[in-house]
Amino acid sequence: MTTSAARKYDFADLNVNAKNIAEIGTEKTGEVLLKFLAEELAIDDWGNVGLLDIGCGVRFTQTLLNRDIKIGRYCGVDVKEDIIQALKSEVPDSNFDFHYWHVFNNLYNKAGEKFSTIEKLPTDVSDMRYACLISVFTHLNGPDSNDMLRILRASLPKGSKILFSIFIDDDIEADYIEVFPQNPSRTVKHKSAAFEKLLTNNDWKVLKFNKARPECYINDHFVCEAM
Repeated sequence: MTTSAARKYDFADLNVNAKNIAEIGTEKTGEVLLKFLAEELAIDDWGNVGLLDIGCGVRFTQTLLNRDIKIGRYCGVDVKEDIIQALKSEVPDSNFDFHYWHVFNNLYNKAGEKFSTIEKLPTDVSDMRYACLISVFTHLNGPDSNDMLRILRASLPKGSKILFSIFIDDDIEADYIEVFPQNPSRTVKHKSAAFEKLLTNNDWKVLKFNKARPECYINDHFVCEAM
């Protein structure tokens, strides 16, 4: 990670985005995604709101800072401790806060706590009205997805909105499948009816579902509201 005299941030060595996305550019994809989020969540100005980013990585932080996009509060949460420590160390802006979540992830944090043992997120987000989870449910099986939705609802206020990406495949027979069973969590596909049942059971109302929009660098995605 490097910065210049003009305080330009470069966290390329910590970027865990897919290779094809990373090659397009952290800030290019980040700016497009932020615009997409604003449209889908009906946000007129990021400067007036906060965004909770679960599985934050470095993309939005680098984009917001280097492209001078004002935001009321950016709260990044990630299971990769090295990313969180680097962001805490390098980003002095008081509108940004970062939190390590010691939760199990077969790809990034095998020593973490099981989702089923966790009640809330690792920081207070009771004032946050908007949240995103980009490429999170794409790595969660059915039970872990259920627990994630439960944890989100317990942490966020009524009326808050979340947008998250997911792989939906209604041709599968099971409620979900591991695409690569020999490498659990690498890619998980869900059946729409089964996943929507998880949402309903955890007090999330589906506002919209759309298929992937490659031009916005996002897979299938839901927008939901906390009931």
